[in-house]
Amino acid sequence: MTLSKDAKLLRIYAILYDVFVAIIIFDSITNIIAILASKSTSVNNCISGGGQSNVSPSNNNNSASECEKRYWLFAAILIIFNLLIIFLVIHFALVISAYAANRKAKEMKAALVHEITESNISSAHGTSTHGTSTHGTSTYGFAGKT
Repeated sequence: MTLSKDAKLLRIYAILYDVFVAIIIFDSITNIIAILASKSTSVNNCISGGGQSNVSPSNNNNSASECEKRYWLFAAILIIFNLLIIFLVIHFALVISAYAANRKAKEMKAALVHEITESNISSAHGTSTHGTSTHGTSTYGFAGKT
């Protein structure tokens, strides 16, 4: 029993996608950690004006609470975005793997049915060696089917 080229390619595609999923998940988790680890730097840059050249002197003195609110809003958006990416790639990895497994099972079932059908056809036409001698007569001395 052999699988078709489509089933083999689909399985390879599913494996490659799983590798990409692992890379994307690692990247998203790294992004979340970096966002949370950069809190003090981000808030300090906000309070001091962050080196923005177009900020007027009156806006340079941002309050710490205002900067923290901005940071947490920005961090929440990025964390939710990264979590959404993680859930989507895991979902599609599961869908692709399930489809590949179903396709493989269908093709194996079809190959088995084909094999059984060919076996039945060959035995019906007397091409089987079961119950016949090498001369075409049965082991019981009768010509034809046994």
